[in-house]
Amino acid sequence: MIRAVYFIDFRSGIPLYAKTYSDIGIDSVLLGSFFKALSDFAVELVRDGLEREKAREGTKISGTMETYLEQVSIKGFDLIYEIKNPIVVVAIIDKRDDEDAVREGLKKLLELFTLEFKDAIKAQSPNVSQFKIFEGTVNDILKHGKLGLIYPVLKGTLPKFALSMGLIDKEEYEVAQLCKGNLTVDEIARKLNKRKVDVWNAIEELKKKELVELRTVE
Repeated sequence: MIRAVYFIDFRSGIPLYAKTYSDIGIDSVLLGSFFKALSDFAVELVRDGLEREKAREGTKISGTMETYLEQVSIKGFDLIYEIKNPIVVVAIIDKRDDEDAVREGLKKLLELFTLEFKDAIKAQSPNVSQFKIFEGTVNDILKHGKLGLIYPVLKGTLPKFALSMGLIDKEEYEVAQLCKGNLTVDEIARKLNKRKVDVWNAIEELKKKELVELRTVE
């Protein structure tokens, strides 16, 4: 699940808009400071590269630098982000989420945000209250935090003899019974009162036996 998403002005490190779907105890101001330091480092690398290019070609270089950095692991989650000068959009997701699906959502949000607020973000210290109207767009594209969620789905019907014949063990059988495409791994773990890591191990074994497949919310 997407735990939280932040839009940060990396010139100042100020969070312009934040949407939390599940509290993970990370302060948005501290996160903004982290990205400000990171962006300062990236800007120096870009500036150095442009200066070398300018010296080599002897021409004036201008324009907007756009790039993205991939991900950081933090407190047991993955933190992925996209940058388009001067905004960075950050999502904190569960490690097993489909990162590619979430990243595509972030790219769409970043384009829409910089287009809708192109005048507002020109200010060095914009009034952050004006960005609250973007919440509906965030919820629509991120599917209220469910974009990238993975649902295990049983392929066909589980043979009745699979357990008695030793084709699967008891834990795999219990997990397989709940792989109906409407429960996430977290929800399966809670229903079975098992650790999530154990449920994932069972699912990986079921995948190897071609009994279960994983589907992603897109």
